[in-house]
Formats: sequence, structure tokens, C-alpha cells
Amino acid sequence: MKNQHVARLDRQLRLRGEEVLLQRQTGSSTQSLTKATVRGVVKTLGIQQLIGGISQTNYIVIISPSDLRRAGWPGAITATIPTAGLPLKDGVIPTTSDKMWFRAALKSISRVDALYDGDDCVRIEMYCTG
Repeated sequence: MKNQHVARLDRQLRLRGEEVLLQRQTGSSTQSLTKATVRGVVKTLGIQQLIGGISQTNYIVIISPSDLRRAGWPGAITATIPTAGLPLKDGVIPTTSDKMWFRAALKSISRVDALYDGDDCVRIEMYCTG
């Protein structure tokens, strides 16, 4: 049976979410990309001014773990991918070494928060810059 929190999030993402593409590079000598297109709620947190008039926008992206599973994520996970201190109860959690595409640009993931209801991951929040 599906967790009620996940079911509610999935409904909201279908109604209000936009397509985001998660991307993971795997392999050392022969590298390949694992990709998954999912729906996510993207919120702009603010624009940070960098050197020389260049700006960088910070985002938070909320996605559902069930959407990631349906998309076939994570593909091949290797032990070299850092977990940033996350309790990996579930192999579906993205990491800070993954990338995201949304709003026509590649974004770097700076932090990943997985929210749990008991042992079930019910929501994934990723903080991105780009």
C-alpha cells in the first residue's frame, strides 16, 4: 500500500509540477550517463551576485521518490558516489554529485534532504544552484 504522504505529493506534482531531468555520471574509464525525467516543484530562493556582474540563482526542487522509481532511477550506483551524510535507507535518493536540468539549464545539486515517515522516504528536497 502506498504511503498517504507520497500519494498526496504525487497528486500535487501531477497538478503543479514541471519536468526536471536528473543526471548521474557513472563509470571511471568508460563513462555513461544515467538519466531520469520526473515532475518536481521548483521554487526560486534568490539570486546571488558573483564577481563581474555574473549572477547565480538558487533553487529548491521537491520531487517524489515514487516518481524516481517509476523513471528507473538510480541506474548504476558505485561506491565512489558521496552520500553527503544521508542515511541511505533507500537507494533512490539523489546525491550532490548528480546534476539536474530544468528551465533550459544544467544545475548543480548542493544539498539533498530526504524526508521519512518511519522507514519510507516520502519526499526529496534538493537545493540547486545555476
